Amino acid sequence: LSQIDKSSLNEIRRYQRPPGHIMCLLSAVAFALGEPQDWSSIALLLGDPKLLERMAMLHTTKVADSTYEQLSEMLQPANFDTQRISNISQACSLLCRWISALHQFWSIER
Repeated sequence: LSQIDKSSLNEIRRYQRPPGHIMCLLSAVAFALGEPQDWSSIALLLGDPKLLERMAMLHTTKVADSTYEQLSEMLQPANFDTQRISNISQACSLLCRWISALHQFWSIER
């Protein structure tokens, strides 16, 4: 999270229609935060000044099994291609690493 900054988030917000793999990533981030997963809601979320703080708090939160399982589905390789995401956007690469780390944390805490 320390490498994600406002300019990185603004880079992502500039998409008018994010590529499919990027949208899968952003949907997973929004889902983890309990937010709607449509692009207009995600764009607003990326502009939230407390977004990074909210993201950091998730690493201290227990999660319901159903939430963990839904996130696991979202992060399946068919939908979530980390290499492709990294090739498209450095900022998204950072979010990708964060959501993967969060998923791993939740799997340990179960």
